[in-house]
This record gives sequence, C-alpha cells and structure tokens, in this order.
Amino acid sequence: MLLKINSSGPEVRRVQELLNKAGCQPKLEPTGVFDQRTEQAAKHFQARHIDASGAPLVVDGEVGDKTYWALTHRSGKDQPDAADAGETGLALRALLAAFDYHAARVSERPPGANRGGPRAGQEERFSVDAIEAPFFPNAGQPWCAMFAWQCYTRAGLSLQPDGFAAVYSWVQWAKRKGYLRSAIGFVPQPGDLFCVGPCTGFATATHIGMVEKYNGDGTITTIEGNSSDRVASRIRPVPGGRLGGELGGGGISYYIRIPGK
Repeated sequence: MLLKINSSGPEVRRVQELLNKAGCQPKLEPTGVFDQRTEQAAKHFQARHIDASGAPLVVDGEVGDKTYWALTHRSGKDQPDAADAGETGLALRALLAAFDYHAARVSERPPGANRGGPRAGQEERFSVDAIEAPFFPNAGQPWCAMFAWQCYTRAGLSLQPDGFAAVYSWVQWAKRKGYLRSAIGFVPQPGDLFCVGPCTGFATATHIGMVEKYNGDGTITTIEGNSSDRVASRIRPVPGGRLGGELGGGGISYYIRIPGK
C-alpha cells in the first residue's frame, strides 16, 4: 500500500477515518481524496508514532504499510511529544488555516493596493481587508506579517493584536520566547515561519511566511501572504541550498518554531 497526494478511493477514505480516530484536529472530511489536509494530518500522526519494529515513522505524509500498521495498532505505541518537533497540533492548525486562505484565492484588488474584499461567494474573512482589520481598519498596508498572525491566531495561539503587523515584531517576540532559529543548518518543519532579510530592524526584516514542507533539495515549499499581491504557494531556496539561498540580503535568515499542542 502507498497512498499519497492525488490518491483516491475507499482506502483513502479509511485512512482519513483512522486519522480522525487518532485525534486529527481539525477533523478530516472522509472524501476518499488524498489532499493537502490529509497529507498534513498524516505527517502529524507520523511525528508521534512508531512502526511494528519500534522505530519512529518517517515523516513524509505518505501512508504506506508502516504508517497504516501504526494507524491500526495505536494502543501503547505513541511516541512522547518532542518539545522542538515543529509538527505540533498548533503548527498543523496554523498551516491548515493558511491552506484555507490559499484555496479561497485571497488577493489584492486592484493589484498593489494592499487591500481587497472577498471574492463573490466567499466569507468576509477570506479577504485582504479582513486580514488587516485588527491592525488597520482602513487596510492598505503590507500584510505578510498580519497573514501569519491570522493563521496562528485561528490555530489558537494567543498573540497581542497590536504587535504583529510587522515582520520585525515577529522576530523580536520569537527571540524573547526562545523560538527564533538561525536558518543556517536548521531543517524547518511544516508550520514553521520563515523570515527574509537580515532582520536587524524594521527596515531589514522584509518578509515572513509559513513553511509547508522541506523538500530535501535545498528548497522549501511555502504558503505566504502578500506574495505577488496574493496568498501564494512558492518554492524558496534555503541558505546553502542548490538554488543559492543566502543568509541576509533577500534570503531567509531565520525560522520561527512555535511549540504548542
């Protein structure tokens, strides 16, 4: 058995039901289609469970024989939570919130305005104006940091509403909390935040977004707000990666890993 993104059928539906029984939050809709939510739920499960031989599961979001065995033999087989695992319930919920914004195609209208209402038929919250509302009722400001704030707030993290309208505010907060990690030699996990620029002050902390996955080839896949005037999925090089990601300048200098269940 090997189920992964774009797999479909009754086996996928069974896996989704098993992930729900294992405590997946938020619950998956058992559609029988292996989508991004199912992949992230599988990763969250794999990060905390072992296979039949007692070895930790590989965290790849694919459900093969070993992961399926763990899903069907859970009693007494849970791994203790790792404080710095990254793949926490909080991080997963924040990433799922980011997926929702991306699926709703949240974008600026007109492009470059740093504002815009919801598309026809969408909820009010799926708009640039709603993302900015807790900070700037009239909107019109760069909103990548506010997007990250919205995702983690919707995930259940209590963050002061007046302190995260700027990337450097995130950096300062994470440093105080002990959540800031140098990008050099650090392997990011789904739900971690990445920070672009030297980040020595407000002017040099230029962008922030969320890691969807580490690709193992010197790149990460991201979900980020205010990227080409929208919530976008991108491939970004990491420091030392084969595509030339560098520390400082226009590259990723820090990650933020926020623990929480």
